[in-house]
Amino acid sequence: MLLTYNELDTACRATITQLKGYPPELAILMNLYYKTGCRPVEGVEEDRWSLAMDGSVRLVTAKSGFVRSFHSIELPGQFYDAIESGFWPFPFTRLAGAEWYFRKVFFYPRVRRGDKQVKLYAFRYRYVKMYRRAGWTDKDIAEKMAWADVGLVDRYANAELYSE
Repeated sequence: MLLTYNELDTACRATITQLKGYPPELAILMNLYYKTGCRPVEGVEEDRWSLAMDGSVRLVTAKSGFVRSFHSIELPGQFYDAIESGFWPFPFTRLAGAEWYFRKVFFYPRVRRGDKQVKLYAFRYRYVKMYRRAGWTDKDIAEKMAWADVGLVDRYANAELYSE
C-alpha cells in the first residue's frame, strides 16, 4: 500500500505519545525527529547539538558536517529547555533503542522505499514532504536541511513509501 503524506504524518505523530512502561525520553526523541527531520544518528549524539549566542540551537549534520539552526519554537520544548540549561536529555538513549521504540509504536513498521526499509527516516521523508507541500522551493528546503545538493530534495519529497 502506497502511503499518502497524511498517513505518514499521522503515523509519525503517533510515535510522540508517551507509552506506559517506556522511558519518557523516547517520546521526546521521536518529537525531535518529527520537528526537525534530522538523521536518526543526529538525534542521539550529544556533541552535534549546541546553543548559539542568539538562543538558537545548532546541529552539526552527520554526513556533510554542515550546520542547521533551529529557533526554540521549532524544537520540542523539553528538548530546547534541556539544551538551554546545558543538560543532554537522552543520556542513556542509543540509536538501537530509538529504532526499537519506533517499531513498537509506528503504524507501519515495515514501511519501505523500494527495497530499503525506511525506519526512523520516515520522519525525514515527512519533514521534506511537508515543506514541499507548503510551497517552499527546492533551494529553500535544501538550505533548511543544510544540503549542498538541491537534488536531494526531490529524492525525499517525491519518494514513494510503501507499507507491507
